[in-house]
Amino acid sequence: MLILKLAFRNLFRNKRRTILSIIAIGVGVAGLISTDAVMKGMGKNMVNSAIKTITGHSQIHNEGFSSSFEVNKTITNREDIIKKLESDNSIKNYTERTLSIGMISSPKNSESIMVYGIDVDKERDLSIIDESIKEGKYLSKESKNGILIGKKLAKTLDIKLGDKIVLTVNRLTESTEESPLSQAMFRVEGIYSTSVDEIDKFIVMIKIDESQTLLNLNNQIHEIAMVFKNIKTATESDLKNLFNISTPNKIESWEELFPELKSMLNMTQFMILILAIILFSIVSIGIVNTLFMSIYERMFEFGVMKSIGTKPIQMFKLIVLEALLLTFLSILLGFIIGTSINYWLSIYGLNYNGVSFMDVTIVSNVYPVFNLFNQYIVYPSLLILIAFIAALYPAIYTAKLDPAVVMKK
Repeated sequence: MLILKLAFRNLFRNKRRTILSIIAIGVGVAGLISTDAVMKGMGKNMVNSAIKTITGHSQIHNEGFSSSFEVNKTITNREDIIKKLESDNSIKNYTERTLSIGMISSPKNSESIMVYGIDVDKERDLSIIDESIKEGKYLSKESKNGILIGKKLAKTLDIKLGDKIVLTVNRLTESTEESPLSQAMFRVEGIYSTSVDEIDKFIVMIKIDESQTLLNLNNQIHEIAMVFKNIKTATESDLKNLFNISTPNKIESWEELFPELKSMLNMTQFMILILAIILFSIVSIGIVNTLFMSIYERMFEFGVMKSIGTKPIQMFKLIVLEALLLTFLSILLGFIIGTSINYWLSIYGLNYNGVSFMDVTIVSNVYPVFNLFNQYIVYPSLLILIAFIAALYPAIYTAKLDPAVVMKK
């Protein structure tokens, strides 16, 4: 207890130096806590943006469809898969779709687009399209030849709500003599804006039954998108066996659909590690520097202590305790600053709406993610360990001082 009191008094003999050291280390700790929280929040936001716009947690296609979008590559054994999805407790929502590359034409312009045939009720529960309608209304079962288009596409085509457009797509043919082209006229029933350029510029949506007629698919589909009750199910489970998916069908998780996003999340963890290494290096240098400055100012005092019988181990403990006290106070200040920053950000967030990273566009504010274990246990514990190691050299140096030599100085 006496050594602890001495360490505390010695630490604040030079208040300015100690306070500056505490502030410097504390700001570093706060920066690490806040950066970790914001990075995790950014990753969570980007994953949510990717899956909530239109993708879902996982998708089922015919193998090769995603790369070619050939109209004949439809999902086989559709009924069996749907029955499995209906009975599986891990599934929150799912929807069936048709997809086809086509051309949309207005009296003034035309554009290449992707035509989605959607189940209007199930799509509402999975994607954000119905929430993104800015003009008109979302499709209903009673809609006839209605179409949803993005705001930016509407501007390109110079059309407005209620205008008529023509869709041209390649349909499924039974012989080479039949024309592969299929056309139909639709009326703009709703205009949406998701803040995702790829959706707002190049995707249109019609009812799935009208799409199947247009593509001559009968009751066939190209895609099943799913959302699980727990997103981890998409990456931790053997989805292929879980839903009895067999060739030529293929099931992919969001990590497979967005490999660049997965790589970016891994890179984020690496960046936090680099930041932690830099901080720990600064802390160790700062502690060694502070302790040696304090030691050289108290050389005569240490000589007296050794002369009156203070053991080397006691002097060793004194210096180590000073280093640990300096670290504890710095961590406490870092907690206060870092938590305050994260709390403020958790209320207001960071507005990166519309910014695209790795083929994913952020559609909502980024909020920090608190991680009690990493941010308030692991990082401080590592910092204390680094401080202890950094204090060993000054402590050993002090314990080995020769009182006769230092008192002469």
